[in-house]
Amino acid sequence: MRNRILLLAGITLAWALPVQADVSATTAFAGGEIAHDAPTMVPITVDVGCDLALRTAGGTVTVEFQDLPEWLTASPQSMEVDPAACVPGVDGSITQDVPMELTPSPDAPGLVPAILNASVTYTGEVTEPTGQVSAPETAFVETPATMVAYRPGHTMQPDGDQTFQVPGNEPYSFDLQLDIQANARTMIMFEDRTISDPNALINGLKAQIYDVPAGQTSETRKVTFTPPSGPWESVAVTFRTYSHCLDGENCGNQLERTVTWTFVNAGGEAPPAEEPESGSKDAPGPALVIVLVALVAALAARRR
Repeated sequence: MRNRILLLAGITLAWALPVQADVSATTAFAGGEIAHDAPTMVPITVDVGCDLALRTAGGTVTVEFQDLPEWLTASPQSMEVDPAACVPGVDGSITQDVPMELTPSPDAPGLVPAILNASVTYTGEVTEPTGQVSAPETAFVETPATMVAYRPGHTMQPDGDQTFQVPGNEPYSFDLQLDIQANARTMIMFEDRTISDPNALINGLKAQIYDVPAGQTSETRKVTFTPPSGPWESVAVTFRTYSHCLDGENCGNQLERTVTWTFVNAGGEAPPAEEPESGSKDAPGPALVIVLVALVAALAARRR
């Protein structure tokens, strides 16, 4: 009862004081990148002046973000303001932290900056002496530029070490399917390519930029293996592949791996080696053999 009397006395005194709007808000949130796959807490610190709290016998503070991008959501939060901590006639304020949970949608674009504005509205519990309800007091706080972090992701089909059956010595082609799950502009790299036979060729493994925000999220490209000329059994092609973003600061290699593709000659017997030309010095012809035999016989006859 005594506390109620003091509270009513404080209200009466506060009505006698000059009326001033005394609601303000700040945030310690530094902005920058927020998680792409989890909520981020954004603390809003609210100050309600004691003269306002006493005059209205306390009230409710409601905080909500204004005009959020469609890919960010945050539910309004409310907290009660208790003027019991205030001393009538003494300057001061009631400070409370209101945690706001900011959640990106699964398809939120990455690395797109947005300025978030939060409104802080205080609504009192009692009416003015005139019989009018105390008008809500509103303040605003602006957060630094905020963006959803880069979500890496791409798949490749064929998806790793593979063996291909090549029907002979003709060029062999197949489709390489690339799908990008990243949420911002992405580059897929193919580097450090080696071929076990220097006379063989591989075409189609080149770096490419994909403008994900513009809808470039997949590609089917043609890869062609050209066997070496002449006999061959198998050729190994090894390369390093990874992806990275293009617009952010933390754009190191993502999903890096080394892949080996083995191409096997499945076209039956390898082409025969070329026959030496007729009259080659490597093997004497029949006529020369006959002449040599005759010379040897003649020499043997003379020695008798």
